[in-house]
Amino acid sequence: MIRVKYNQNSSLVEGYFPKSIRYNKNKINHKRKTIDDSPYIEITANKHQANIGKNMCVINGIYQEYKIPKTELITEAKKTKSKEVEQFRKVLQFQSIAYKKLKLSTSKMARQNMLTIVSANKPSNTKYYWQDETGKTQSFTINDFKESLKKIANQDSKLYFIEAQINAEIFRNKNLANIQKLKIKERWKSHDKNYTKKH
Repeated sequence: MIRVKYNQNSSLVEGYFPKSIRYNKNKINHKRKTIDDSPYIEITANKHQANIGKNMCVINGIYQEYKIPKTELITEAKKTKSKEVEQFRKVLQFQSIAYKKLKLSTSKMARQNMLTIVSANKPSNTKYYWQDETGKTQSFTINDFKESLKKIANQDSKLYFIEAQINAEIFRNKNLANIQKLKIKERWKSHDKNYTKKH
């Protein structure tokens, strides 16, 4: 026979203790049927062998495979879907912006360099040389950088707003299948249209 130690709160199995082995480092109470103050039941070696590799638990004294509660599945599905929304937003967030018929990078480094230039308190007509997305060098003034940063900020604001709207949909949803099949690209496109109409 094999003693199966399990967690009284989660019901999950915490260890197996064959009777044929002496466990000097573990406190086994035969009367209370506990191992190190956690309860245990006894099963046959065959039963143990038949369930190797499965996530097992003990519920009402019955040794069985653990089934994740539906509430947990829904919670995890929401977290996973929300992470997908975040990744989708990040891809859009660092796409180039259009400024004066040019395509400009919105990478973290580009943003930081623009902020550094704008914060230097140089005259507004001070000229800088800046590469566009094609690698061509363009002549920019402080005002050009300010306008570019403004466009980036507006774009970020829109993206974070849409992300929040889709997340609200996800976390309101109580149906596991609906959460899992929610298509981020389609929902984003729909919210983007609504945002454009209102702004």
